Amino acid sequence: MASRFSKWTWAGAIVLALLSLFSEPTMAQVATTGAGGVFVDAQGVLRARQTADKARSRKLAALRKRRGRDAEVIAFVSLPRLFREVKGRVDAGEAIPEEMAFLDGMTRLQYVFVFPEEKDLVIAGPREPLDSPESGRAIGEQSGRPTLRLDDLVTALRTVGPGKENTNYGCSLDLPPNAIPRIQQAAGRIGAVRRGRGYGRVMQAIAQACGPQEVRFFGIDADTPTAFTMIEADYILKQLNLGLMRSPVSKVKSRFALLRRGESLYSRVWFTPDYDSLIVAPEGDAYELRGQGLRVLASDSPTGRSNSSGPSAEAFAKQFTEHFPEMEAAIPVLADLRNVTDLGVLAALIGTDRLHEKAEWDLRWILDPSGYPVPKTPVPTTAATLANAKLAGRSLLLSVGGVNLSPGRVVEQDRQEAPLADFPVKPSRPSEETQWSMLGE
Repeated sequence: MASRFSKWTWAGAIVLALLSLFSEPTMAQVATTGAGGVFVDAQGVLRARQTADKARSRKLAALRKRRGRDAEVIAFVSLPRLFREVKGRVDAGEAIPEEMAFLDGMTRLQYVFVFPEEKDLVIAGPREPLDSPESGRAIGEQSGRPTLRLDDLVTALRTVGPGKENTNYGCSLDLPPNAIPRIQQAAGRIGAVRRGRGYGRVMQAIAQACGPQEVRFFGIDADTPTAFTMIEADYILKQLNLGLMRSPVSKVKSRFALLRRGESLYSRVWFTPDYDSLIVAPEGDAYELRGQGLRVLASDSPTGRSNSSGPSAEAFAKQFTEHFPEMEAAIPVLADLRNVTDLGVLAALIGTDRLHEKAEWDLRWILDPSGYPVPKTPVPTTAATLANAKLAGRSLLLSVGGVNLSPGRVVEQDRQEAPLADFPVKPSRPSEETQWSMLGE
């Protein structure tokens, strides 16, 4: 069988299928998104479910068509006052209102303002009326972009905020030990893969040979919504990389579409922060995040320790990065990951520049795990392997990767001083003591 197989060329690709389960952590949960879905079987293994929420996809498409027609409204949110309101609700055993849970519909974090005399710390960014939250994700009515989440902000503060030495966190989808020899042995047993026939047999054999794959989180509590956002986004990245999901942006080609003869066995692709700069006013009381927030990197090393990558992996990462704004506009979880990254930078900035001390904001209740109750989410420990195969020059391709966020590095290395007059939005804050948010132009 091995000799018959060697007469033909094919490429297999391994991905992990992990999507978000924003609900109670039961083993029978099923989650779907516009890009597909997953289910957890009786043994607790995550498996892919290739279904599509067509109604939601049509809704997002309609929202994208009208994007830009509505005037942008900026929301200013006082963090000390917001958390006072939240604490009051928690202490009273009351539910957190949607406008608090989703930061008044703020769809992107752009500015941070400190008011030492008023003892206030304010964040600002574009705001839209809330669409109905679905599975823990609320979107703006005008753009379809996900909003910031209170749960993600609290998680960021507890992960890289004041008093935290951790500077790096994320997730990784890796091949299990000894997977490559098992896959190669399976390939030798498959026999010839003829054009247009046999791909299903190849994919099934590779998946079985690889076996369940471990899911790894680092630097962050794995049972948080933030962690699930990272895993979900990474899974989507793998699907796009391997051509298992059609790219919504025609200029972003899969690695399979770009594949060249004789490339490396490995392809590791992952998300990492990407900002043009963190603009800082000379007085240290105003900040602006500039840039798209995320990029994709690639390496031929299975561990990602080498920066070298083959032509197809490098081209995929470059195209994805260049068109990330379009990709996140079409795939909500990518915008969610951008929001998570922005909030990580905010938390690191508060800790590094001691903004909470300037505003005399007591964070003890927020930083205490027994304080604000971040909802628990299911933690996948293994995932079923997916495989894809095609004729491609006598090589077996494996795709791994993850999300690697280092917000402290952004705060320290991407700073650029600029006068307050250069800020597109001027410092402002809610005026009433009982008010925690306000709208500006």
